[in-house]
Amino acid sequence: MIPDAPVGRMRVFRRDGVCELMYIGLTVPPIGLDSHMQRACFDQRRIDDRRHGERVVLRPHTADTLPALKRWYADPELVRLARHRNEPLTGDEVEHLVRERFATAQMLAFALYERVDTAERLVGSCTLANLDVGNGSATFHLMIGEPSARGRGLGSEATRVVTRFAFEVLGLHRIGLTLFAFNEAARRCYTKAGFREEGRMRDAISRDGRRWDEIQMGILATDAS
Repeated sequence: MIPDAPVGRMRVFRRDGVCELMYIGLTVPPIGLDSHMQRACFDQRRIDDRRHGERVVLRPHTADTLPALKRWYADPELVRLARHRNEPLTGDEVEHLVRERFATAQMLAFALYERVDTAERLVGSCTLANLDVGNGSATFHLMIGEPSARGRGLGSEATRVVTRFAFEVLGLHRIGLTLFAFNEAARRCYTKAGFREEGRMRDAISRDGRRWDEIQMGILATDAS
């Protein structure tokens, strides 16, 4: 099982390859970052502001979000749209994913909540993976797990909130992502949030009895300014 403490955390790499664990906005100095990013990481109000949108908010994953993650990763349609392995994950596999990947040096994971009046409803998950502080880049992944939350623009807003956080708080320069060519809803979502198509890996994925391209998209801090 995962611990009760939040697992939305990252390690920041020094130039010499040494890394140090930190929680964003908390107690461990982000060694190896420039002074601007150090100040940003410890400015909790700034962090909170950048994690909130008009209708969505990003929060760390905890043990309480694990049941929803297990349910979403067992959804065949979500697996079809988002994973190279075209079969659902078991509960044990999801726990391993959270334990071994959500808290690694290269990933910052968020639970995605919809703001409903004064309450919040867990609707999805998103990550900044392959974090490369030296080059200022990361890879974005988004999953809207609750069917009732899809098709309402929450994905585009969540994408904008994450990119704003990455550019303004973490000081990254580029965020990339990939999607399958048949996933038109995802392409509309990311395009609306400012991502541009950068290239394709032809016939990279097999679904529904045929082959599809995998599309590479990206956004730069200068695009979002």
